[in-house]
Amino acid sequence: MINFVDSLNKGLELSQQADENNKEIDAVFAELNRQLDEVYEGKVAVKRCSAESGMEKYNALATSSGLTYPDHSRADARMVIVATNPTVKMNAGKSIANWNQSATGYPCSIAFSGQKYICEDKESLELAIADLLANPFVAKTLLKVINAESTESFE
Repeated sequence: MINFVDSLNKGLELSQQADENNKEIDAVFAELNRQLDEVYEGKVAVKRCSAESGMEKYNALATSSGLTYPDHSRADARMVIVATNPTVKMNAGKSIANWNQSATGYPCSIAFSGQKYICEDKESLELAIADLLANPFVAKTLLKVINAESTESFE
């Protein structure tokens, strides 16, 4: 007979590991934004969000609830990494990469410009984000976001 309690206990252990991994991933993005904020005076922020109904959904959620990380409860939701300019009102931001994350946090992946990085830990995530920022197309997009005015589009 299957021991369902053992299965539940395994799930609870994985849940605890997922919480720790998600905190670590959040900390990587927080450090990224701290460094960007320091240099670009709050004119760019990089966040993960759902792309299912466009960036407008993200902007509304972020404004109303201070959301800085995506809701991973929907397995079918397409996730993106988006750059926004918090100083510009009513902007939806610009997608700079696709994001995928397992239920336990790692592995996660970042895909952009035909490249896909599979991140198994904090170090590989930091390296993938560094490569993302060093990409000339991403850098050009970030510059547009940084220089955006309230009436401009990031497209």
